[in-house]
Amino acid sequence: MINAVLWDYSFAPQPIVVTKSTSGKDAPIGVLRNPDADIALFAIQPAKQKVRSLQSLPADWDGNGSAKPVPEAIGQAVAILPDLYRAAALTNHRWNSPQVSASEAGEVVLEWWYGNRKVTIYVTANEMSVVRVWGNDIDLEMDEGILPDASNSFASLWGWIHS
Repeated sequence: MINAVLWDYSFAPQPIVVTKSTSGKDAPIGVLRNPDADIALFAIQPAKQKVRSLQSLPADWDGNGSAKPVPEAIGQAVAILPDLYRAAALTNHRWNSPQVSASEAGEVVLEWWYGNRKVTIYVTANEMSVVRVWGNDIDLEMDEGILPDASNSFASLWGWIHS
């Protein structure tokens, strides 16, 4: 594998596509990017679009009296997505975009499942809370807490959900 970080390719504003001849045709085998460019911004686009789409939900969007998603919570969720991606990348487990929804209180809800494990993050304008689930018993197989930061804390959650 080529360690692109050691190469000086600052002359190229666009990504460089590395090709290998296959049956007389060049086929892309990799993309070298400027180390200052952030792939997280590309990888989170599907989740970012889903979070932003919550802006269109009205009050009582579910017919049960739920609050309209809070614009500051939507902004906070969009802002933390790159940090969540970067934290997941540190664990050597593949990134999966979260399921995105809103709670009845107007929070943004980000959820991931892997086997019988689930991580749910509730994002408000001021904090992120997390619920971990690894079974059906709410007393013995679930816990909850505050996610103090999206970087270090999420790396351990991402490792846990994939273990």
